[in-house]
Amino acid sequence: MTKTLYIHIGRPKVGSTAIQRFLKFNRERLLEQGILYPRTGERENASHLLAEAMSAEDVAAREALFTELVAEIDAADCQSAILSSENFYFVDPGQLAACFPERFQVKIVCYVRRQDEVLVSSYIQEMKDGSLEPEDEQNLDRYLGGKERLRLLDYKAMLDNWAAVFGEGNIVVRVFEKGQLKGNLFGDIMDVLGLYLDDDYRLPPQRVNPTPASDILALIKVINAYDEPKHFKRQLKSRLVEISEILDYDARFDAKQVFSAQRREKALAKFARSNAETARKYLGRSDGVLFREPVRDAPASPGAISADTYSLDRMAEIWIGMLVAQQKRINKLERQVRSIYTALNPPGDQD
Repeated sequence: MTKTLYIHIGRPKVGSTAIQRFLKFNRERLLEQGILYPRTGERENASHLLAEAMSAEDVAAREALFTELVAEIDAADCQSAILSSENFYFVDPGQLAACFPERFQVKIVCYVRRQDEVLVSSYIQEMKDGSLEPEDEQNLDRYLGGKERLRLLDYKAMLDNWAAVFGEGNIVVRVFEKGQLKGNLFGDIMDVLGLYLDDDYRLPPQRVNPTPASDILALIKVINAYDEPKHFKRQLKSRLVEISEILDYDARFDAKQVFSAQRREKALAKFARSNAETARKYLGRSDGVLFREPVRDAPASPGAISADTYSLDRMAEIWIGMLVAQQKRINKLERQVRSIYTALNPPGDQD
């Protein structure tokens, strides 16, 4: 029996984590509908171990892992299976194709997002992680001009790579814009699989990767500059990011304003031809329009972060948020301790 294997390759910063959580939350329901989300190679809700195995030196271990995957798909009562890891975006398509038997019909699923949005999201994520080069943190134009960063955002070139191996007709391109998704991101991935998102499916919590407010991001930037142990800085930044889930949205502190509309337009201009060709070739759009949402200027910014930026009310919000986030963590740990205690001392145990 020929089975269809969907490989969701990302790209990174385009809703992959949310999709993976959705697939895992609904693994049993999807299987009832004939779609397997394999457990083989899974880590953190996704098929990351499979993607990482592609660059591992231990070829025998990689072959064993994919043999296990193929056996799981063959044994399942399903017509299709889906793998998902944004790390597939970086692997050699030919090497990946060699891991699957010819009886599988492989379809490559890739979500594309307007390049300036990806750059903003990546910049913020790298600052949160502390992985941003000091020169890039201080010089936005340098960050936007990084050759490898731009290469990975040339969707036409990247998709052509995959099409050369799997065939143009097996490349499924979806545009990550609200107006171009089938309802929402979860409804869209279901549409890719030929299914409909109904009330029987569980939706994961929104904002899987919260974006901190701009003033909190500025505090994170200060923390990155300290010559302190990485684990200590990571804990501080983690608490600050959690605050962003508690504070009410304030347009003045929208972190996406880190890049001006002028910088965004300049970045997008580099991909004008590539985007037009992607739209024509992979979406059948004769007008060559890939992204339909216009670049909008950021809301009024409070300007450079200084003592004046942090009003007494704003400081109170941030520090109360710190306390609330810490208390939530304490409450969670207390629940875990009680659960462990109950498991070790079941009711009726006299010892």
